[in-house]
Amino acid sequence: MPHEHAPILASRAGGYVEARPMPRLLPHFQCVWMSSISSDHSGPVAVVPDGCVDLLWRDDRFTVVGPDITAATPELGPGSIVLGIRFRPGAAAK
Repeated sequence: MPHEHAPILASRAGGYVEARPMPRLLPHFQCVWMSSISSDHSGPVAVVPDGCVDLLWRDDRFTVVGPDITAATPELGPGSIVLGIRFRPGAAAK
């Protein structure tokens, strides 16, 4: 079934924050982040490719995504929260 609405940027569908990882993780990880979708959003969101590899916690499971070279359009329900930790370039291949 086609979507009624075109995807909007994930950052406009809710909030996004980044933080520095704890010191002992810095050799491997660039940042930790959280994306939250507002409770009144419905439909897919657009995630812009950044060439990075991330470990995500979403829908009660871990997923490795990337390196992103094309936009992704995941369906995230109202109030969804995605937690992530971004690998430093090259660190995910080790």
